[in-house]
Amino acid sequence: MAKRNILGTILKTIDTVQKLNKDNPKEATADSAVFDLLRDNIGKIDKKIQKRRAKKGKPPINIMEMVKAGIDAAQKTNRKDKKVETAPESIFDKLRNKVDETPKRAATSGINKIVDDYNLDVSGITRSTMQQIKAEYKADIEKLNEKYAFAIHELVS
Repeated sequence: MAKRNILGTILKTIDTVQKLNKDNPKEATADSAVFDLLRDNIGKIDKKIQKRRAKKGKPPINIMEMVKAGIDAAQKTNRKDKKVETAPESIFDKLRNKVDETPKRAATSGINKIVDDYNLDVSGITRSTMQQIKAEYKADIEKLNEKYAFAIHELVS
């Protein structure tokens, strides 16, 4: 269920980025084929997940990583396609930023909760140091999530 929400959000973001790109006079308007390619790549993820689930013994995979790979593949295809003008880098960056947004927000919330729960005074910590702490926390949470995903996968397989 969450998978469809994630993929649906990414597909809506593609539509939003396309509209913003079209309406932005300061940015070259990307060919609609680029957005169609992005939608197609993201749409294939659900099928890949279903196919992978059908095969016993295959470890679970992170949907967000698959989405990023789909964006990267679309960008690479767009660069190589002589028939379609190469889209501005910002198109793909906006989509990658959207994919990274939720984990970054979760890391910020997690650190804020720790600060509150332990009544920590972080006023002397620089913004740069706090960003490093959040990045480490995010990486640790991702490793922990992966560990639990594998454990749950083993239980249901």
